[in-house]
Amino acid sequence: VENYIEDCLKSIMDQTFSDFECLIVDDCGEDSSIDVARSIISEYTGNASFEIIESEKNGGISVARNKGLKRATGEFLMFVDSDDKLCPNALELLVAMTEKYPGVDLVQGNILCDRNSKYWNIAGRFPEFSSNRYWIREQILLWHIPISVWGKLYRRDLIVSNDLTFMEGYMHEDVAWLFDFQKYISSIAFVEDMCYYYRTDNCSSMMHNANKDRTYSLLSYLALYK
Repeated sequence: VENYIEDCLKSIMDQTFSDFECLIVDDCGEDSSIDVARSIISEYTGNASFEIIESEKNGGISVARNKGLKRATGEFLMFVDSDDKLCPNALELLVAMTEKYPGVDLVQGNILCDRNSKYWNIAGRFPEFSSNRYWIREQILLWHIPISVWGKLYRRDLIVSNDLTFMEGYMHEDVAWLFDFQKYISSIAFVEDMCYYYRTDNCSSMMHNANKDRTYSLLSYLALYK
């Protein structure tokens, strides 16, 4: 992601909310992504905390996310893919919902796709807040709420107390993760403003690889469903 990591990190550094830690997992890729990341971090002078977690070998996205989960200390947690970006006030908007609805387990923000098209739009579709566990479970299991792990704010103690981790060695780990998480969720809030910018032009991304390697993709889905 050497062509995208600068935009990603700067979008995080430029957040209007700055009381956060950003954990960057070096998954030992073959390009210069981590060198770019180190250079950008060295020039940062803001209030947020940036840390690089080094790996001994490439393990894949699930391994990287599990390392981040293990190291994280914040009250809430968010995943950002390194070829995507956050909208400038994303964290401010998402955190505001955790203050408006104390104890909320999950906050879902709106998602912007390439060239300002809407990847997913919550406007008029969902209430601002719900504590109806049956309704929440239904929305997640029917994929009415995106199954991607990014674009969401998770209460971290819910993850830790239930020992939730990403299934390693497979594609589509988002599906298994959200399926596990929904078992324990009691409340959800929605932000209608655009919070997350999702790129589709990275040809080396997992999405493009899934389209190319349909056998691996199918075997991964079978393992997850099992």
